[in-house]
Amino acid sequence: QEGKFIHLIVKRVLDRSHKIDVTKYPVGLDSRVYHVMKLLNLEDYVARMIGIYGIGGVGKTTVAKAICNGISSSFEASCFLSDVKEVAKDFNGLVSLQQQLIIEVLNDKHTSVTSVSQGINVIKKRVHCKSALIVLDDVDDDNQIKALAGARDWFHPKSRIIITTRDKHVLNLQGIEEHEMYHLEELDGEQSLQLFSYHAFGRPKPMNKYVKLSKKVVECTGGLPLTLEVLGSLFFDKNSIEEWEYLLKTLKENQHKNVYM
Repeated sequence: QEGKFIHLIVKRVLDRSHKIDVTKYPVGLDSRVYHVMKLLNLEDYVARMIGIYGIGGVGKTTVAKAICNGISSSFEASCFLSDVKEVAKDFNGLVSLQQQLIIEVLNDKHTSVTSVSQGINVIKKRVHCKSALIVLDDVDDDNQIKALAGARDWFHPKSRIIITTRDKHVLNLQGIEEHEMYHLEELDGEQSLQLFSYHAFGRPKPMNKYVKLSKKVVECTGGLPLTLEVLGSLFFDKNSIEEWEYLLKTLKENQHKNVYM
C-alpha cells in the first residue's frame, strides 16, 4: 500500500516536472524521486529532515526541484533556498536566506531580520505554526543548516526539510542519520547515452552513424547529467563524422583539465 502511494506521488512529480522548469529530459528521474519520497514519508505526523548528497553535477538540485514542484501543494507553505553555499559567502548572506524563508513560509514581509541569531529566534518561534516544505539547496557547512533549520522541533509535525550537499559529513554534523540520507549516484551507461542523445539529437537514441562516437563521448562524462547536457548541446549542431571526431579528440585531450565541466 505504501509503495503504491509513493508511486502515485512520483507520477505526479514527474507530470509536473514537464510543465515546470525542472529539466527538459527527466532521464532516470523517476527512480531518484521514488527513493527520496520514501525518506520523506508524507503520511507520517512527525517533522522530517532528510539529506541528498552526491558529487557536483549529479542532479541533486534537479531531484529537489522536481519534488518541490510536485508536492508543495500538500503543504501550507513552501520555500526553495537555492545556492545556499554561494549566497552565504555574501555579506549578511545567511541573514538574507533567513529573511527569504520567513517571507515565503510565513508570508511576512514586515519582520526585518538584522542578525543570524535574531533570524534563528524568529524561525524557531513562528515557523512551527505551518506545515512547510523547505529545501536548502547546495549546503557546504553545517552552520548554514543551523541558521535555517537547526532542529526538527522548530517545525510543524507535517513539515519536511530537504538538504542537498556534496559533503555527507555536513549531514552527519546536523544529526541526520544514514537511513535519512539518499546518496545520489551517477547515471548508468544506458541512461547516460539516452540523456546525451536527447541533447545531441533531440531523440532518445543516437542516429545510426553516430552510435559508436556517441558512446565514446558518454565515456568521458562519468554519468553526470550536467556534463551529458553540456556535451550533448556542444555536439548538437555538428553535422559530420569529421567534426565529431575532432571534437571528441579535443575533449579527451582536455578531460583531466575539467575544461568541459
